[in-house]
Amino acid sequence: MEARRPNDRAWRLESEADCELWFHAEISNVVLAAWNHYPRVTQSSQIKPPRENSISEEVDSMYCVKDGQTETVLTIGEMKRNLIQRMYWQAGNISRSSSQEKLSKELRG
Repeated sequence: MEARRPNDRAWRLESEADCELWFHAEISNVVLAAWNHYPRVTQSSQIKPPRENSISEEVDSMYCVKDGQTETVLTIGEMKRNLIQRMYWQAGNISRSSSQEKLSKELRG
């Protein structure tokens, strides 16, 4: 099945919930449309990632494929806002800001 571009919408990204709504409407729903046959991808929100040992934190979104009893996590997402400081990234010199350098390493990870 061919995925189509969503309708143009105006977005106000002032909270993590706004960012989650944008992501699901503009990114996730479009990508998931391409996965409507096997293997079926399941999306979950505000859920603890599957682990052998229990953790208290929840992630904002998780995408999994289940084959029989085995569930494979494809990706886990955590929404953040106001993390990128544009002046450092556009200048090509994020090393002048330790928070931006740390963010860069996390994004590449």
